[in-house]
Amino acid sequence: MSEIYFILLLTGGLTFYFYKKRIYIQTSSLAIVMALGIFTQGVFYYYLGMDYFTGFTGKLLSGIVLSLWMSFIISILASIRNRKFRELHLLNPLNRFGIGTWIASSSLCGIIIHEQFSQITVPVVILAIDSIVWMFYIGIIIPYFIKNKDQEVNGIILLSTVSTQSLVLLVHSVYQGADTIFYFWFITAGILFYFICLLFILKRYIFNKWSIVHDWKNSNCILHGALSITGVASVSTGIMPSILVQALWTAATLIFILVESIEIARLVKRVSLFGFREGMWTYHVTQWSRIFTFAMYFTFTLLMEPQGPFIESARNFAAAAGIWVVISVTFIQTAIWFTSFRYISRAHEQKRKSRIA
Repeated sequence: MSEIYFILLLTGGLTFYFYKKRIYIQTSSLAIVMALGIFTQGVFYYYLGMDYFTGFTGKLLSGIVLSLWMSFIISILASIRNRKFRELHLLNPLNRFGIGTWIASSSLCGIIIHEQFSQITVPVVILAIDSIVWMFYIGIIIPYFIKNKDQEVNGIILLSTVSTQSLVLLVHSVYQGADTIFYFWFITAGILFYFICLLFILKRYIFNKWSIVHDWKNSNCILHGALSITGVASVSTGIMPSILVQALWTAATLIFILVESIEIARLVKRVSLFGFREGMWTYHVTQWSRIFTFAMYFTFTLLMEPQGPFIESARNFAAAAGIWVVISVTFIQTAIWFTSFRYISRAHEQKRKSRIA
């Protein structure tokens, strides 16, 4: 019961802060919950085990994740009440894809609640609401694929895959005896979204001029993250043969190496041009997608059962190195987030004063 009081207290504090500063969260802000959620439910749970997950540290991390999730949801509801929802979340067609973070974060929180507080029926309610939001989400993003002429397309569109597969994970957690036909069609739909999105992204970066500094986006790491969550959903439900799971992991690994090599080159270039503060230590909400994708790849690696000496060696190396990489980037990103609070608050205050003027 004390954990619930802690969650409610922290949620109330965060909600009051948003209200006092008149802050409405950005559409993709729930990527923070996605990142910390998969770190808690995936990395922490599968690497350290159930005893640690249900112990003090696991409950503390879970409480923080759930508090962030609830306070962000309250902010979204406030934007509806104050008639700012359309302006903030729907006007920009590409920004609409960020709503996928609402679905994926809610799915992860539903799983955490189910694992930590099994006596509570909240996950069933979350699943029902999540499914409705997912249908709304698919309805507002499909026109983008049909009419798209946007040269700024990036990995954010792959949240269509991530959100779809997250529903599979939530259903499997709450109803482990669910019909395998559901799993098959949803995982297949997520894979279809992935290939459609991949074509749009390849078209953007192959047929248009772009700069690694200005045009490569943080959210492009979802190129491997979307494959990883597909792998986790496939392994968890047992819907995919092991040979295809290994092929999926291999593809995710190769894309991980390619994308993160570009990210390293981009980081070096940015620091050389703008210095350490602006080039590396500047907060942007899309940076959390990197934590999510790293943690999801690591979770997929832990769950995958390799067959053959080469795959086994590669998997063991990725698992051994991955835990330290995930922990390191999570702490670095959290530090960037906290040290950037005063800059974020100042920007909101200046924006508020300009509206008054």
